[in-house]
Amino acid sequence: MNKNFKRKLIVSGLTLGVAAFATTATTYAWFTSNTTVKTNEVTGTVEDNSSIYVKTGSGNFGTSVDIETSKLTFSPVQTSNGKKFTKLSGEATKNVDYLEFELEFMTESSTLQTIYLTDVTFKNTTVNKDFTLKADAAAESDGLKKGATAQIDVLDALVLSIQDTTSGDTTSATSYKYSQDKTWVGSTVGKYDGLYYYNQIMDIDQTRPEDYANRFDKTTYLNSVNSTRNGNITLGTVQGETHLKVTFRLYLDGWDQECFDAITSQTFKAAFTFSVNENNPAA
Repeated sequence: MNKNFKRKLIVSGLTLGVAAFATTATTYAWFTSNTTVKTNEVTGTVEDNSSIYVKTGSGNFGTSVDIETSKLTFSPVQTSNGKKFTKLSGEATKNVDYLEFELEFMTESSTLQTIYLTDVTFKNTTVNKDFTLKADAAAESDGLKKGATAQIDVLDALVLSIQDTTSGDTTSATSYKYSQDKTWVGSTVGKYDGLYYYNQIMDIDQTRPEDYANRFDKTTYLNSVNSTRNGNITLGTVQGETHLKVTFRLYLDGWDQECFDAITSQTFKAAFTFSVNENNPAA
């Protein structure tokens, strides 16, 4: 097979389109194209008895916000800073390819308040979906055995970047993966890596950017954020008339180990909970 044609195939396999009613498997592997990953609900809530309020856009301050997601059709994207995105092919992204929203926080307290993201809840809402992936090819010399299985979920390829935008786009963003990488079952190759597997069965050598591993926070994963102080993500501070603005960007990381296979046509929802240090005695 022509090598250039092979490289075109991988781009096709990585690009999730907008056909919501059908999926088409490629002839060559377990990739699918022309499919959709959607979110059907994203909410943000201030913890009960907290002294902070939140709003989005020109809305009013309150204790909860609903984020508009109906037009989103997530596509695998890449970013070196968690702020600017492109498709894996280098093409420009569209507004529907990832979710971006800014929340503004305030408090009526005259005491300096530190705001935390204290709970992140993601739920896969796909109906009648088998998340088991079975290797239908082998690379025995590298330890991958035919028939090995891995549990693949769209949530595992999600990344959330968080940026303090109170003073505009002047600060860096921090990106958090949803979870640590999964492992193959019934194989000696170790962690599941869709790109590695695809390279083996297509006999190509597609590689991730050299700085890829350094693009993410290595100590916190979204599925471990919880109400304990050590499980919080610090967003910033508010006091009196001084507000805090935070921009969140939720995206499907195209270079993630688990973003190369049966996550297409899945749906999910997400919820974020915020609190202040008065609710975190250890802060």
